[in-house]
Amino acid sequence: GIHAGIFMPLGKNAIFGNSPTIGLSYMSTMAKNIVFDLYYKARFHSSAKPFDFVFKEDIRSVEAKTSHVISLGLGAKVFDRKGFVILPKVNLGYGFIWTGLSETQYEEDEYGNEYESLRYTNVSTMHTTLGVSFLKLVSRKTYVGLETNLHLIPYNWDSNLKTPIPSRYASIDFFVRF
Repeated sequence: GIHAGIFMPLGKNAIFGNSPTIGLSYMSTMAKNIVFDLYYKARFHSSAKPFDFVFKEDIRSVEAKTSHVISLGLGAKVFDRKGFVILPKVNLGYGFIWTGLSETQYEEDEYGNEYESLRYTNVSTMHTTLGVSFLKLVSRKTYVGLETNLHLIPYNWDSNLKTPIPSRYASIDFFVRF
């Protein structure tokens, strides 16, 4: 499926404001009452404030432009009539704030050839979601929907993050599932 929506802090948040979101997902068949999904979503932070992050033993001020999540979910249909479905679900995944910080590493392969690789360092955390999807069947396997979610994202689990970033958010997404 394809998702587009808005991601919003709950309560006071000095770092992130409302952020547009886009994403891609795969959802198991709607023929069963239990539904699994896998998704990737990117959030765009045009008005994010700088935060302090330790990189190479120095504290850097970072202005994050994007954050990302890859997540697995489980839902159970509570309503399924005349092409309309209500699907509460829970998701658990890996989230990160893109910092743009990187370093070049030099390594050797098994034949002794030297090569360089770029290693990025980001704010990493767990991403948990509790939500409800409302879906309407529009053709054989295609649904349009609205999804509302509450998110718990404990960014401060990353010991390199020195500025507290609140953990509670909400989102609303419109999506097409094929």
